[in-house]
Amino acid sequence: MYIIDKITQVLVIFLVILLAVFASAGVWYIRMKRRRKKTKLSDDGADYQGLERRNALDYVKFDDIRDDMILAENNTRFIAVLRCQGFDFYYGHIAEQYAAQNGYLGFLNTVTKPITYRQYTKAVDLEHTQDNYATAYNEIQEALFNLSEDYKAAKQRLREKEQDLEKEGGSRQEAHLEISCMLDHLISMQREIEALEWRLLHVRDQLAYLDQLAEKSGAPVSMETYVFDWVYDPMDFPVEMTDDEIAEKAKEELKRLARQKINALSTAGVKAYRCTTDELIDMVRRHFQPLSSDRYRMRNVGDSSYYSDITFMEGKDRLKKAYDEELTLDIVRAVNREFEDGAERTVGMENAGSETKGKGDGGIADDKKR
Repeated sequence: MYIIDKITQVLVIFLVILLAVFASAGVWYIRMKRRRKKTKLSDDGADYQGLERRNALDYVKFDDIRDDMILAENNTRFIAVLRCQGFDFYYGHIAEQYAAQNGYLGFLNTVTKPITYRQYTKAVDLEHTQDNYATAYNEIQEALFNLSEDYKAAKQRLREKEQDLEKEGGSRQEAHLEISCMLDHLISMQREIEALEWRLLHVRDQLAYLDQLAEKSGAPVSMETYVFDWVYDPMDFPVEMTDDEIAEKAKEELKRLARQKINALSTAGVKAYRCTTDELIDMVRRHFQPLSSDRYRMRNVGDSSYYSDITFMEGKDRLKKAYDEELTLDIVRAVNREFEDGAERTVGMENAGSETKGKGDGGIADDKKR
């Protein structure tokens, strides 16, 4: 009995503690729920006028992309990119390897300040190839249709010629020679039709294969680039330069550096060229938006209404200026139109007055004659 009483006391104490824990948890949950509700109500009525509002472009680490350059640091740093395409070094001949190694050492000697070697991959863009094949398919299909119609017409003419020859008794030799020439022409057309049909099937298979590759995205292509820059330092120039002069100087310096590095890379068996403005924009988009850049490419952005749908704050002044100019032109046109109408009315009134005066003079002369 003693043991049972002890166990009962322990269970009662445990249940009391458990109830106290549940009660504390319930009270804590109710308080937190009320506090969250108050916080939500206070956020709904909060005043954000005192917060600093910044343009989204302030968080971008560059100023602009134009003239085959990336402008940064308040238009004082100008960045250019070289895109490279090399060869498989380890599968090359020993002479090619030796020449590439010496050529790359020469390229490293042209590096007088830090540059960046950037490598990334992207899906193969087959849209241009698909468009070319689709255009070729349509052209072949049109040529095949026209040639088939010509073949039918030539065949009908041959049948009519044979019927005419049968009616005449089949005695003319010139008609037989003409029919023979027409048969040869039909055979030649038939061969051309067979060739076009084979080409049409071949292009159709190629289009199906390209569509299959485009759906599976295929193997990504490797993009290898060198990034270098030129920084404007006012201490390097005797006079202060304007923004346009700085931009022109940057174009010349980057062109000189790019030409120097391209020539040095060519000795190492590497084909390089400078990236254009659209390619630079595509690289930046691919860096910040790797998924959407594969689905919606740069040419799609250029062909869309993206630039007209989105209006920046800087464009407000341009829109107002264009509106004022258009309004002024409308007023000038209206004034000129009113002036021309008034001149026409004046001329018309003068002509009418002259005619009336002439009629009056004629009547007086008739009276005098009488």
